[in-house]
Amino acid sequence: MQRVPQILILGAAFAALSFADAIAAYAVNDSGLIVGQDYTSAGMYESFLYNPTTQTYTFLTPPGSTNSIAVGINDSGQIVGMYGTSSGGGYGYLYSGGTYTTLSVPGAILGSAPGALFETNGTGTAADGINDNGEIVGDWLGSSGEAGFTYSGGSYTNTSISDGGLFTTLYAVNDSGVISGYTKSGAVIQGFVYSGGVFTPISYPGATSTVVQGINDNGEVVGFYTLDGSDWGFIYNDGTYMSIVYPGSSQTLLFGISNNGEITGSYTCSSGLCPFSDPAFYAVPTQNGYSFQTIDAPTPEPTSMLLMGTGLAGLVALRRKVCN
Repeated sequence: MQRVPQILILGAAFAALSFADAIAAYAVNDSGLIVGQDYTSAGMYESFLYNPTTQTYTFLTPPGSTNSIAVGINDSGQIVGMYGTSSGGGYGYLYSGGTYTTLSVPGAILGSAPGALFETNGTGTAADGINDNGEIVGDWLGSSGEAGFTYSGGSYTNTSISDGGLFTTLYAVNDSGVISGYTKSGAVIQGFVYSGGVFTPISYPGATSTVVQGINDNGEVVGFYTLDGSDWGFIYNDGTYMSIVYPGSSQTLLFGISNNGEITGSYTCSSGLCPFSDPAFYAVPTQNGYSFQTIDAPTPEPTSMLLMGTGLAGLVALRRKVCN
């Protein structure tokens, strides 16, 4: 694990955009456990749970899946994400207490391509966020197009959440039930928080597009914005925006934030001033800003635990996403 100097950059200079999908860290819970994806040598996505204290990976394999992405995690260690099978599909999943539950909104249009995911093919169902009450939010494709959904207590409580435009993505939900996400209309992406049936827009000042991703119980949201053709991370809280740039990077995307203020994201390095091969990171708030640490891409080891209904043994002590 390579440590880099802490840095918090406001109003940073902008450079060319080039995004690598080799590894991504989508969400972090209050125990510091991180979920995300890596891209295997076989050309498939693989869900992981990462413990930064021990620097170890645990791989998640929903039964029957050939392709999967872990997107959200709560403080109980419940994990949500999406997977595809050899015959296609596009399914969401919940991992809880050693059991995988498939999530597929009734009427969802499934993909036929092997390993099809909502993330890559735009078909089926994706489970993106989960709060400590077990409420799940995500996206699905139906006959009327893409929309957001909520799921709680074994039932889909709403499957038609939309702010208009081409699609509406629900990415995360906090314990108060406030949902964060974004809507795309044409070439413009508009971030929002959603509560009580009301969408409240979030737009980084001067940006052409704003993608809102994670939200914590303090109402802080993270995401990324586009300005002058480049993408940079931001944190928003109570009317104040703060731009976040991974040291030396030419692009920074933020995906998740815990109640402790820890953030996860990905970056692109083209300057030679940052680790090129490990484009995922997490950052811990300090008195002067943030302390950044890269997440090395995983390598399979005999001690790696495949979660195929076996539980999180020892880790129970204890979110994507690439823009559509």
